[in-house]
Amino acid sequence: MALPAHFAMTAGIIATAAGVGVVTADPSAHLHGVGWVLGGGLAVCFAASKALGIAMVAERWWTWGGRFPHAHPARAAALSGLIEGWMVVALLLVVALWRVAYRLRGGSVASPTAA
Repeated sequence: MALPAHFAMTAGIIATAAGVGVVTADPSAHLHGVGWVLGGGLAVCFAASKALGIAMVAERWWTWGGRFPHAHPARAAALSGLIEGWMVVALLLVVALWRVAYRLRGGSVASPTAA
């Protein structure tokens, strides 16, 4: 499970980085299709993280509560044709930071061998 999840996370990070690279070229441009690469990359990272959490028997608060950010990269991508590129990046940054803050508030991942 770890190797496929690692591949998915790496692909997601690369897609997100490619999208951010396009935004840095012209931050005020509307992204259209590139927004889907940017948002999709972050969504893939979150989905792989979720799959690992389920496989590693994470606590229920993490498995079900951590689902919040998964839909938001797609929403930001859908808006990418309507708003400027830097705004899409800002929306995705808020989602990523929420994910970090959510993890810091919770407990540790349960060990599969714990009784």
